[in-house]
Amino acid sequence: CGADYQTREHIPTECPRYETHRHYLREVSSQISLPVILGTRKGINALSSFIMESGAFTKTGEPGSEHRTLPCFDEEPDVELSDEESDD
Repeated sequence: CGADYQTREHIPTECPRYETHRHYLREVSSQISLPVILGTRKGINALSSFIMESGAFTKTGEPGSEHRTLPCFDEEPDVELSDEESDD
């Protein structure tokens, strides 16, 4: 967009390049509060949609041509720990 700094705050909240995709973030936080976006499951899911659809935070700044379904937070597989790794 030409801004001097492309920060983690600038891109989701201010950068005109991604305005059309901010609706994902505003569904969770009308003012796009980063603590809400980054600190809640709904916010993280919204941020994921924002990034995938907009291409924000990528090298090219363009969305990928291949859409894939992202795993949800609750779908994370449980990892079995060996006896040496467990806290027991």
